[in-house]
Amino acid sequence: MDIIKVHTERKSRRALKRVATVVVATPLIALALGGVAMTASPWMAEITSVVRSGNDVTIAGQANSPAGEKSGNWMRIDWGDGTVEDLPNFQGGGPWAWGPSVHTFGGPGTYTITATLLHASPNGRDSSQATDTAEVTIPGGDPEPDPDPEPDPDPAEVDVQVALGQCTTDGQTSSTPITVTFIGDGGATVVVKDATDATVATFTAGGSEDLAPGSYSYTVTPDEGSVLAETSDTADDLNAEDCTALVSPQGSVSVSLGACSSDTGDSLTPLTVVIAPEDAASVIVSEGDEVLHVFDGSGGTTELSPGNYTWTATAADSFTLADPVAGQLTVDDCPSIVLGDPPLTRGGESASVVLPKRLAKTGPGVPMIVAMALWLAVAGWFINELNKRQGKSAA
Repeated sequence: MDIIKVHTERKSRRALKRVATVVVATPLIALALGGVAMTASPWMAEITSVVRSGNDVTIAGQANSPAGEKSGNWMRIDWGDGTVEDLPNFQGGGPWAWGPSVHTFGGPGTYTITATLLHASPNGRDSSQATDTAEVTIPGGDPEPDPDPEPDPDPAEVDVQVALGQCTTDGQTSSTPITVTFIGDGGATVVVKDATDATVATFTAGGSEDLAPGSYSYTVTPDEGSVLAETSDTADDLNAEDCTALVSPQGSVSVSLGACSSDTGDSLTPLTVVIAPEDAASVIVSEGDEVLHVFDGSGGTTELSPGNYTWTATAADSFTLADPVAGQLTVDDCPSIVLGDPPLTRGGESASVVLPKRLAKTGPGVPMIVAMALWLAVAGWFINELNKRQGKSAA
């Protein structure tokens, strides 16, 4: 911002300032002259401030007129570039302050600004009684060259290498790392964009970022004061492959039997199947050719009565299964209450009905044979004692 010293021509104003004010001493003298005592105010227009900011110039000033308010007084500003501006009429008696008024010059040069006080005379004609001028210079053009410029320092060199790594997958998603390496003292910025021109990664130092399958591009821009080495990467297109289909995720199946229970009168053993991860396989449990149960999701539990069973696991789409994937199961009858067999009742059937059925189904097991031997031994001892007592009585 420049403050311009105002150069004015004020000869007429200085002459007016030297005019003595006539004061009528007494009412008698005033009446003799046929007038009324008064103090005459000189005509005056002055530019008191000129401020430049770029091509904008702001001026302000003051003015005075002895013609009075009724004749109408205002300032006319000629900016010296063909633009003339009339400021609003002054209100009340002078002196007045005017401005600030702002003007924008269209180009460089030296301009003379003229401020003129105008008033409307009784016959309707404008009459200029006071004026002031100021000069302002608008700079422009190319700056003068530095006569003793400092030499530019040698730029720092940087070698930037950009490379895609090996695609990896967990069987469900695929990613490929992009690795950026900086070598040297210089700096640079690497911007990686996808096929929609959206920025997915920015590097200002070495590092790595995982990219999803798709098409990409990158650009390398050296920092100010740096230059790329001849061996540096500058820009290229990249393609991150989808390797998900190349590897199938592995699942597993676990099949186990629990403890036998005969609380309801039937011998039942729980079978538990666990599938991991969920929905990686389905498991079929069969007895002979009959399918008893199908497990999917994360697995589950069912109860099996005594017998021989088989199970088979089938992998879901895109999965492989770790061994084992099939097996055989043998479910035994629960042991009795006395010697490990289940109770000799089933529903409303009596022991005399259940025992023959069980013996016909499983045959006499070791516990049953031992029990029968003990029973026969006790019965033989009892009969022998009875015979001895009967012999003594006969004698």
